[in-house]
Amino acid sequence: MSTSLLAALLLAGLARATKDWAFVREPDFLFTFGDSSISVAIHLASENWDWSNAPASSPLDEHQIATWCNGPVWARQFADARRRTKLINFAVPGATVDNAVVHNDWGVNVLDMQGQLSTFFAHEHEVAWHGNNSLFAFQFGANDIWFSLNSTDVRVQTYAALTDRMLSALERLRASGARAFALTTALPFDRARLAADAGNSVQTRLAERITTFNAHMKSAMKEWCSAQDEVFCATVDTYSLASRIINNPTAYGFKEAIDFCWPYTGRFAGLQPDEYADPECVGPVGEYLWRDKIHPSYAFHTLWAQLFRDTLEQQLSRDELRIQRPARIRLRE
Repeated sequence: MSTSLLAALLLAGLARATKDWAFVREPDFLFTFGDSSISVAIHLASENWDWSNAPASSPLDEHQIATWCNGPVWARQFADARRRTKLINFAVPGATVDNAVVHNDWGVNVLDMQGQLSTFFAHEHEVAWHGNNSLFAFQFGANDIWFSLNSTDVRVQTYAALTDRMLSALERLRASGARAFALTTALPFDRARLAADAGNSVQTRLAERITTFNAHMKSAMKEWCSAQDEVFCATVDTYSLASRIINNPTAYGFKEAIDFCWPYTGRFAGLQPDEYADPECVGPVGEYLWRDKIHPSYAFHTLWAQLFRDTLEQQLSRDELRIQRPARIRLRE
């Protein structure tokens, strides 16, 4: 085979490989799984519904939307900014990676990550998704960390078990044809009012647990993705973004980065930002980082959506450079 022909084949292959992942910029379908950070507040429902409470319903049915951020969640903002992306959201408040490992202490069973995936598989035939038109995004951690805070085996057993269950879920999706995945880190809610009110000891321990959880998940995600032949993986570091905002809120347009304003905790907007300004507050809820003791406001979700977009672009660039490296090898006749 001549050098010119071999080079042409290599370039064609590189172009195909690069183009394969370009769809993540504007996927036909964005499937999201997680907790209340991307779900609604009414009756333990998700931005769709809690499918364990409405098993006869379809995730594609029309439904009420009311979020814990008093406006559109990051996934909704990301999807709405694209012409054809459809958001299908399975997230449920109170969800953990696996109830068998860490369960919320509300005395209520909600769909964990495993249950949310089972719901996806029960309805996947209802949309024309495939590996080259769909992005699967995951947001877990807050409930896993908080409800296991007093556990004595977190470092050795609990987080390792959660990591294994996360990877098992990813593998289930990969085996079914999914190829593009995005994982979001847990937020630094040790610096939110929930932890601040619990005292210095709890706050310090929580801070350590959050960083440990994120490290476990990021490392596991990287290792799993590296072991696969054809997958796209991105880790969205919202932990660092929120930390920067807390350190310098005015630089990001926030007036308050620790406290929240009580009147806003009883208001539940959906697809549109709640711009109501209560006289007891420093401004509308969008000028607060936190909508309540633990959930960020829709204004943070706007920055979250931008970070999600930028992280996808950065990963696409890294993958392109990695793919192109073999082309630098000098070919012989």
